[in-house]
Amino acid sequence: MLPVGRIADALQQQWCSPEADPFALAYGSAKGPASFLADLSAFLQRRTQAPTSPNELMVSNGNSGMLDLVTRMVCKRGDTVLAEDPTYFLAKGIFADVGVQLVGLRMQPDGLDVEQLEQYLQTGQKVSMLYSVPIYHNPTGISLSSAKMAKVVDLAEKYNFVILSDEAYLVLHYGGGGSLPPKSFFEYDKGRGRVISIGSFSKILGPGLRLGWVNASASWIQRISEHPIPESGGGYSPFAAASIHFLLKQPKLAPSAPALPPIDSHLDHLINTYRSRCSALSAALRATFPGTPFLEPQGGYFIWFPLPHDINADDLLKFSRSINYPLKFLPGNWCGTTSTHGPYIRLAFSFYNEQELKEGVSLLHSLISQYQASKQ
Repeated sequence: MLPVGRIADALQQQWCSPEADPFALAYGSAKGPASFLADLSAFLQRRTQAPTSPNELMVSNGNSGMLDLVTRMVCKRGDTVLAEDPTYFLAKGIFADVGVQLVGLRMQPDGLDVEQLEQYLQTGQKVSMLYSVPIYHNPTGISLSSAKMAKVVDLAEKYNFVILSDEAYLVLHYGGGGSLPPKSFFEYDKGRGRVISIGSFSKILGPGLRLGWVNASASWIQRISEHPIPESGGGYSPFAAASIHFLLKQPKLAPSAPALPPIDSHLDHLINTYRSRCSALSAALRATFPGTPFLEPQGGYFIWFPLPHDINADDLLKFSRSINYPLKFLPGNWCGTTSTHGPYIRLAFSFYNEQELKEGVSLLHSLISQYQASKQ
């Protein structure tokens, strides 16, 4: 699913053309090339059906790096950061390194528990930041409802905290019937400067590019771009941005025959493939573990699956490794912030094809049977 051919075409267009700009290898704008941001803005508007201004965008080196930078800009050691519980497990390490206190909020079928959030804020405990994966959440696959997004931004304004929205799966929407993808958290900011949304090409083109974007108010974009890291480096990932810019550009055809940029056809292919894989994994889980409730997501990478008989996933993984079992999964407790999620596992459907996913479910069923037998 990594588009080697398209990347090669983009490199050819950028660097082997007589019009190649050598200054693309020099220090550039800390926000990123203006022409790149304009085409990125158009791409996001096409894929999210929401207005996106180039003045509210900047290039980043991916979501992990920006998560670290924004946390350090907003928080100091000992500050309180709220997050969904469960959450993206590697984000916990970033927060621990900064030295903030992480407090979890329950997840509901339509996203984080906003009532619990408001009750926590009413205690008077100062909160510096809310970290959220609101769209096709990692690991649960849930999307935060539009009503809740609006309410959370209102609370951020009232209680003076920043929302850092990790939107790595923003455009990976598999819903059919012409359904629109969930909106970015930033759509609900309405000029208040409370939301910093971060997006990434890692899930679209490849994580090795280390290329993404920030979508925030113009004042936040200015503040982040003036940080010494992007300022001294001449912007984030300038070579990568220049190299894949061709994929964001609309082909120069006759006005009567408009065509979308290459990235759109590639993304459509990704979506069709991932939709099929998600459906195959979900069907196999339902057939193999009948009656086990789980969400079949409408986007993203993951299924959050409860093990039968309240088996602890940490114990199951330990047993699996002890017998060198050929199956990988992420135990739910790895994703916990405040609560434990022992019976849950995170299953990814992005890497394997449909047949391999079905075989993986059979392996999971066999592993559980062997584990239970070992306890008798």
